[in-house]
Amino acid sequence: MNIDLNKIKEYTGADDSFTYMLFDKFLGHLDQDIEELQQETEDKNWPAVKGKAHSMLSSARIFFLTDIIMLSKEIEVNCENGEVEQVPKQVAKLVNLYKEVENDMRNLRKTN
Repeated sequence: MNIDLNKIKEYTGADDSFTYMLFDKFLGHLDQDIEELQQETEDKNWPAVKGKAHSMLSSARIFFLTDIIMLSKEIEVNCENGEVEQVPKQVAKLVNLYKEVENDMRNLRKTN
């Protein structure tokens, strides 16, 4: 996953310091969000899965994480329509994408 710092800074009007603060805030909640999403999926609590996927979208939009945005929307629609057969696989893929983003953000923080 590629994070485009310039695109984020242009969108937010932020400098590097503020952008990294956004990264830190995002990363500070990510583990808990992922854990809750996985637990709700395991419990087959589809309304909660839909809600968690939706709530995690805000950050994905700020960081232009297109793959995550599209997959989160698919999860929402599938949960809304009761078409949940693929949702556990989609959630697993979403978690992997978020882990990639986490690594990318941590690496960007180290190098800049």
